[in-house]
Amino acid sequence: MRYLTFVVALGLLSCSSAGGGGTVSSDEKGKSRSYPSVIDSMVSAMSRGDFDAFVRTLDGRKLLFSVDAYIDDIDPVVDSALSVSDRVILWGYEPGSGRPIRLTFREFFDRYLSHPYAEKGRVSIDSTLCTGNTPFNFRDVFDRGVHFVEFCIPGTEKYGHLDWHAVRFIFVGDSLLAVVHDSWSP
Repeated sequence: MRYLTFVVALGLLSCSSAGGGGTVSSDEKGKSRSYPSVIDSMVSAMSRGDFDAFVRTLDGRKLLFSVDAYIDDIDPVVDSALSVSDRVILWGYEPGSGRPIRLTFREFFDRYLSHPYAEKGRVSIDSTLCTGNTPFNFRDVFDRGVHFVEFCIPGTEKYGHLDWHAVRFIFVGDSLLAVVHDSWSP
């Protein structure tokens, strides 16, 4: 937990303000909510599979990246320099087999983030549209006042709706803290 507190503090100190907000929606009480506009740029790059554009959106930010909904001490903090290096990073362990997931940031992007969220995704603020059996524990990790926006591509009938993908961006105000991938796992 100390590690995550450090990561959050580091993220808050290193995040630059996004300037303006992204798409606005209303919550259950009718209040407008927005998210940092950099998220729209990230989702656009992810949808095009454009790694270089995605890296440009980091723009000095240090963000926690998680391979699944459960955020823990192993999840790496990535900045612009690490994102373009050939360094292999331990991202976590595969569900079921327990094999380590060791990838460069580019490989992580291609495998987990490069999906057509802008075209096929549904968007929700502070609620999950796609959920599996891995708990999304961000409220246990980050302090109060933190929100998330989810882009979810629902599963198809062909695969029993188990082929869904989601990406969640955790933020406070205009500061982006983390990018969390999620999908069905055994």
